[in-house]
Amino acid sequence: MFYRVGTKLGCNGIEGTVIGYITYANPNDGNKEWTEYRLKTSRGECWLSCDDSYNEYSISWPANDVRGQIGPEWHKVDEGIQVVRGSGGDVDVDYGERASFVEYEDASEDHTLSVEMWEDGTEYSKGEYIEKSDI
Repeated sequence: MFYRVGTKLGCNGIEGTVIGYITYANPNDGNKEWTEYRLKTSRGECWLSCDDSYNEYSISWPANDVRGQIGPEWHKVDEGIQVVRGSGGDVDVDYGERASFVEYEDASEDHTLSVEMWEDGTEYSKGEYIEKSDI
């Protein structure tokens, strides 16, 4: 699936409009790709992550309150490098930019915590997994 800028989406009961997207590849995982969509919603901006290779979908919001303090309720489930392979709309990346990432889940394996370490800073987000059919 691929959504263009301007597409209106509903995700788990949240209505939003795609204002940008970034397609990444992970060179540590056979260059598998996934796309993250920046959505403008009535609850603020969020990101919809669509990984069709692993059938994993999530929605997340910035979590600036984390500030590197990751508690024991989170366990690491993935880490690697993400390299920008394409983008469009209102996103601040360039082709070829890369960041290290670490993904965590809570004990229920329903909620996510993501850490992206870019050259110019670290970004944190918290979210939840959703089913593809919820999009």
